[in-house]
Order: sequence, then structure tokens, then C-alpha cells
Amino acid sequence: MRNKYLAVLLCILLLMMTACGSKNMAQGRWDADTFTNDWAGLQFTLSEGCTALGAEQIRSWTKNDSAMCNDPAQKMDLSEAGVYYDCIVMLAVPQCSVQIIYENMENLPDMDAAAYAKVLQTGFAALTAAEYVYVGEKEAIIADQPYACHTWEVNDAVIQRIYLRRTEDAMLCITTSCPKEETGVVDAFLATVHAPEK
Repeated sequence: MRNKYLAVLLCILLLMMTACGSKNMAQGRWDADTFTNDWAGLQFTLSEGCTALGAEQIRSWTKNDSAMCNDPAQKMDLSEAGVYYDCIVMLAVPQCSVQIIYENMENLPDMDAAAYAKVLQTGFAALTAAEYVYVGEKEAIIADQPYACHTWEVNDAVIQRIYLRRTEDAMLCITTSCPKEETGVVDAFLATVHAPEK
């Protein structure tokens, strides 16, 4: 339940920055338990105990009717997307999740990951429904690509990390959430994410 609540708060912040659609974002695909997005350069296979949310579950979990999400049953036109949820994975440990989100930045050509993070910091600081304490930034490598990892402690109980990388006209956001004592579970999952096999 806590993860769901934090996802809604993050969704509100993302929508505050949303511009019009980007031609560059592309939808990932599932092949059994393996997720691949060639455009984003991400691939991973779910390990035992991990589950991926389906399209209806993503819509329910985020409570965001205006955001688009990965739905194989629909033909996606991502040129119309502002915020796009490519996948949400619930890890084997309760209250641990990973979300892969893309936000269109076509109308914000000068906003890099650092400026984007500043907007998130300001937004989280203004929230009254939860207490976000900014911990700091560090560099990270996911699937051989550099990301800026920004960390918040939420309500003195949850660690939320947002990994940012701008590519073309979109911001790639890999958002993780877990209890403070379970950060190693998230780290272990991210270590399995790699560049798509050719």
C-alpha cells in the first residue's frame, strides 16, 4: 500500500512537468518473463518471486488516467504521450518496486537531468501528504548507461531513488521504492538490467 501511495505522489509531480508528445519514445515488450526496450536500452528477466503489473494494474496502481502505459492490447501512439509507464515490477520482498517511466521533454530542450531533479526536489519538498527528505545525488550505471541517482527518505521509513537519464526528447526515469532496510534487494535487481541482446 505504501508503494502505491508514493507512486501517486510521484505521478502528480511528473504531470506538473509534462509537455506535449515526443516522437522518440518507444514501447517495451514482454516475452514471457523477459522485458526489452531497444529504444531505452533496457532488458531484464524477472527472477523468482518478482511480478510485473499488467496495463490495468498499472492504471489502478498509479491512479493516473492521463498517463499512458504499456498495453500490448492497444496500438500505442507515443507521440501523444506526456508521461508513459513502460513497466512496473513488484520485487520478491514486500513493498519493493521498480518503475520504468518516460516523460516527454520535447518542449523543454534545455532541461537536463540536473534541472529535472531540481524540479522533483522542489515538488517533493512542497508535499504535505508525506515527508520527503532529500539525501543526495550519486552517479550510477544501469545497462552500461550513466544515470544520475537521486535519493529521498520518505516518512523516515522508505528509500525512494530516481535514476535519471535524458535521451533524445525524453527523460528516462527508473524509480525504485523499498523499506530502508531492503535497499540491497533493489540494488540486486538493477544489477541484472542490461543492454538488449542483439
